[in-house]
Amino acid sequence: MRGIAVEVPVTVTRDDNTTDKQTLRCAYRMEPNPHDNPKYNKNQLAFYGAAGKALGDYVADNGKLPKPKGTNKPAFAYKWYEVTYTVAWWEQGIGSGYKAKLSPDGEEFEI
Repeated sequence: MRGIAVEVPVTVTRDDNTTDKQTLRCAYRMEPNPHDNPKYNKNQLAFYGAAGKALGDYVADNGKLPKPKGTNKPAFAYKWYEVTYTVAWWEQGIGSGYKAKLSPDGEEFEI
C-alpha cells in the first residue's frame, strides 16, 4: 500500500490560558499513484520525505491536517519531479480501527 501516516502533537491554549495536549492524525494515500512516476521507484525515501515536509508545512500554516480529495480550503498539493500530488484516505486493513483527527478538538472518525 502506498501511503503515509501522519501524527502531529499539538498544544491547544484555551481562553482561560490553560493548555491541552492533543494529537492530530490521519493516514493518506498519495494521488496520482507515485509508481507511475519513474523517479519514484528509485527515490521512495525522497518522495515520502518531500510528502512529509509538505504535510508538515500545511499543518504549520493552517493549524490542521488536510482533508482528502481536494476538499481543503486552502487546497493541499505538492509537486515532485513535475507531478502534482494530493491526498486521499489510506484505507487500512479491516479491523485496524485507525481513528483520524484532522484538527484540534475536531471530530474523530475511523478509517
